[in-house]
Amino acid sequence: MSLEQRTEGSEDKTTPATKRKTKRTRELIEENERQKETLKKQHEGLLGELEEHRAEQKKLGERKAIGMTVSHKKFGAGTVTKEDGKYIEVTFTPNGGSKLVKTFVLPGAIAGGFLVPDDDSAVEYYKKSAAIYERIMKTDLQLRSNGFATERVEEQLEKLAEMA
Repeated sequence: MSLEQRTEGSEDKTTPATKRKTKRTRELIEENERQKETLKKQHEGLLGELEEHRAEQKKLGERKAIGMTVSHKKFGAGTVTKEDGKYIEVTFTPNGGSKLVKTFVLPGAIAGGFLVPDDDSAVEYYKKSAAIYERIMKTDLQLRSNGFATERVEEQLEKLAEMA
């Protein structure tokens, strides 16, 4: 049956179905646009949080660990002999024997109690530093998750635009 030969009744049957699909598609587009806007606001908020955490980290400052005396449950007393970014090397001399060099990650090694510095202020510094680092990592993870969610919504919007 050609388009010209359609009867009036057949046009009435197809028209409402098309209108419902179009209406539903428009509703889905509007919903996805709202989600995209919400995600954008969340993203901006998370960027602000991350900036605050980094400012807090900068305010705390850096503390060099080289030369610090620490103790370890298994290896005993030791001295930090090398610092490379977040890694430190501690030289231990257990029971007066030969030297033993172990690598640890700051601030976690001290904040977690694996290494105990002689200086109490160092413990407080590394605990604060670890807490800030943890908040930065959590916020960064939320930002990445937000980015993936935004990408999914944008892909859905593209598909819906093709349907409309």
